[in-house]
Amino acid sequence: SLPHLETVLARLQPSELLLPDFFLKTPDLYELFQTFKKRLTPLSSSRFDEQNGLERLKELYGVDTLEAYGDFK
Repeated sequence: SLPHLETVLARLQPSELLLPDFFLKTPDLYELFQTFKKRLTPLSSSRFDEQNGLERLKELYGVDTLEAYGDFK
């Protein structure tokens, strides 16, 4: 829930928050993140896509499959 997220973020005091840019287009989330606006790094939603993430990991490790690293689901 949003109140719980706000409490957790206040407790953790992150130095940077990476989040999908669409979060700032949602009124409730926009209000929540205004407290942290100097720490926000909005990124394209594709950066949070599961398939894109798996492909980036394979590229990073220079492998064709991630089977040796376990199940990412």
